[in-house]
Amino acid sequence: MNDFRKLAEALPQIIWTCAPNGSLEWINDRWEELTGMTVEEARRNKGGLQMMHPDDREQVTQSWAVALATGMSCEMEYRLRNRAGDYVWHLAKVAPMRDENGAIVRWTAAAFDIDDRHKAEEALRASEAALRQSATEARARAEELEALMDAVPAAVWISDDPECRILRGNKAGYDLLRSGPGKNLSKTAEDSADTRHFEVFVNGVQVPHSELGLQRASRGIEVRDYEEEVRFDDGEVRYLYGNAIPLRDCDGSPRGAVGALVDVTRMKEAEAAMREAARRKDEFLALLSHELRNPLAPIITAAQLMEMRGGSATPREREVILRQAQHMVRLVDDLLDVSRVARGKIMLSKSRLQLADVVARAIEAISPLLDQRHHHVTVSVPDDGLSVDADEVRLTQVIINLLSNAARYTPPRGNIVIDARREAAEVVLRVRDDGPGIDGDLLPHVFEMFVQGARGSDRQQGGLGLGLSLVKSFTELHGGTVSAANNPDGQGSEFTVRLPRLSGSSHPPASKEPPSAPPPPRPPGARSVRVLIVDDHVDGASKIARYLTRAGHDVRLAHDPTRALSLTDGFRPEVAIIDASLPVMDGYSLGQELRSRMSGAPPRLIALTGYGRDDTSRGEEAGFAASIPRPLNADLLVRLLDAIEAL
Repeated sequence: MNDFRKLAEALPQIIWTCAPNGSLEWINDRWEELTGMTVEEARRNKGGLQMMHPDDREQVTQSWAVALATGMSCEMEYRLRNRAGDYVWHLAKVAPMRDENGAIVRWTAAAFDIDDRHKAEEALRASEAALRQSATEARARAEELEALMDAVPAAVWISDDPECRILRGNKAGYDLLRSGPGKNLSKTAEDSADTRHFEVFVNGVQVPHSELGLQRASRGIEVRDYEEEVRFDDGEVRYLYGNAIPLRDCDGSPRGAVGALVDVTRMKEAEAAMREAARRKDEFLALLSHELRNPLAPIITAAQLMEMRGGSATPREREVILRQAQHMVRLVDDLLDVSRVARGKIMLSKSRLQLADVVARAIEAISPLLDQRHHHVTVSVPDDGLSVDADEVRLTQVIINLLSNAARYTPPRGNIVIDARREAAEVVLRVRDDGPGIDGDLLPHVFEMFVQGARGSDRQQGGLGLGLSLVKSFTELHGGTVSAANNPDGQGSEFTVRLPRLSGSSHPPASKEPPSAPPPPRPPGARSVRVLIVDDHVDGASKIARYLTRAGHDVRLAHDPTRALSLTDGFRPEVAIIDASLPVMDGYSLGQELRSRMSGAPPRLIALTGYGRDDTSRGEEAGFAASIPRPLNADLLVRLLDAIEAL
């Protein structure tokens, strides 16, 4: 027995022996080293059980009782509390020792430290549980993603290889391409039978299969804001918009792509319908403007003739007819200009202009309205140094519309200030008034068509709400900008027009006026022709008249239709050169009136126009022999007169 105990003391396990009845006899030093409890304490009232984990005591007690009752060996796993207060797992193996008669004379037991193994098993079980949980969650996420993909109204396609040989899609993707679930949607598949019923086009050109959006993205090219049209073999067309993004391996190599595209067919159809509606609206405005102008021209002419013939009867009525008819002409002209802007039919005839000259012409044109409302106008515009490259008619119209707006919305006897100066590379024109200002909600929309400020019950402001819209359009056609703001003091508003400034002589003037060089030699025997020039561009018309006079022709000059008609009886022109864009009565209507009055010997008509083929065609319909675009080539005009005289 002593040898047994010596051997047991040398072992790292806890070794102990018990009497046949199970009471503790001896335990090696490993016990006290581990637990800090002496053998005497362990023997006293089964004190060793106190070192076991409370959850393990009942199981150990039962297993030991069964062994004692049956005389069979047993194994038990339990936790012992060490000196540090931590529990350490042990495996105890207990076996009986018997004499030659088979009677139990002693029980021997050994407890092995299995804490590391037990912790490893627990970690493995936890890992397996976590793995099972992760797999469960992954399946749930995959199901959620699949449901989400099918719920998304956009078509989503996924490729898993750089060549995009296989393309899978969500329900919307399969439905969009009119294909069954699970089919390969790739145009670059080894067998593309599932996609033969459609082709893809961009800007009307069929896209090679290798250059489709998903195919390019699969090769590593990011494709964004991609638009394409899918044309099916039965004639249906679907328009798509979206992105295709590469998928990459850990080393950055492309391994496929994911694409998401939205069916925008309805939006495209709606846009086309809106464009068609806008086109019809513009055509209607153009037609309405022309049809309204036709009866207005003879009304104005008749009123002017009544004025010329004098007479004391109904002078007030004649004045009302003329004023209201002229107002109608201005409204119709605004409608016509809006239609031309919308259709891109406005062509500018630019020349080098001094802004002061343009402002002066605008004030002259708007002066009746300023006088009627008794406004005080202050002009601060330098005579020189503010050169712009502009269409004189359209820039004058910009300023007229700004002044008209200020005059109409400023109470009588108000103040209007016109200021212009050079700021860096721009010419800046400002028109200020001391009226009520612009409502804050209206200010961001003041340059939109048909937008107007509040009107009084007498509607004295008038107009269609087109003037400021034309200001913006014409200014932008000149490469400039226009803005509106209320004055800081709360009184009135300020409109600011910014135009590119011309400097030096690097930009030669594209003048509408003929050069001062002598006219070309005329054919032998050419005679003098009576020429009537009707043009509201005073300076240009005067130079044309002087040039033709030097060429040997008899010339009369008028700056408005009324004056032109008054000259016909005494002068009897053989040729009339008429500005097509005259105010009040346009040049074509005036030409028709001249031919009607002089039906016995009607003059040959020449139109001065800057509006291109539309007005040229109208001139031919009105009986004009020729149309000359601005800027005017005076030599060409002289040769044209000689050719007409020779007919």
